[in-house]
Amino acid sequence: MTRGPMPSLSSSALARRVARLVPPLEVSSPHPLSAIRMIRHPSSNEPRSDAMREWQRRREQVQEMHHKFWAGNNADFIASKTSFEQKILESTGAPADASDLSRFYREYLDGARDRHRAYRRAWNRENFGMLGVALRAYADVAGRVAVEVVESAGAQLRQVDRSIHHAITKLSSRPSSSLYRAHGVSVR
Repeated sequence: MTRGPMPSLSSSALARRVARLVPPLEVSSPHPLSAIRMIRHPSSNEPRSDAMREWQRRREQVQEMHHKFWAGNNADFIASKTSFEQKILESTGAPADASDLSRFYREYLDGARDRHRAYRRAWNRENFGMLGVALRAYADVAGRVAVEVVESAGAQLRQVDRSIHHAITKLSSRPSSSLYRAHGVSVR
């Protein structure tokens, strides 16, 4: 059985359908202390699945954890650096140079190693934990888009069927003399 070409759905039409189901994210400028660009998840007028709502909730939690860690870490770093620079200025009478700051940074990182390691483990655990929820959410979106594509293709096929039926009806209502006859062929 040979099949004709399926009605096509342009990539822009597909993108519009997906965008309607997965609203775009809005990204802020970097936070002054944490330097994190916060993501705002706008609400959608479209009904969303439980998986999509759960995934958004988890993403917001991880973002808040990420923001709090880096805001605290950066505040601690700035306070420690300021204190270090003040000590250098008091002891030498000159501002800290690159060598002093390099030593400070190494000491700071050594002191913060366990805190950074714990954060990285928690962040990885949360992100990997979201993978299953994200896959379910996108499978739901893909399923909904597929249903819409099939319904759209069905509507296009019904329209083609109506057009063909109309053309056949129009041709069959004409008198036989108006039909094209090839030379040497008789119509019986």
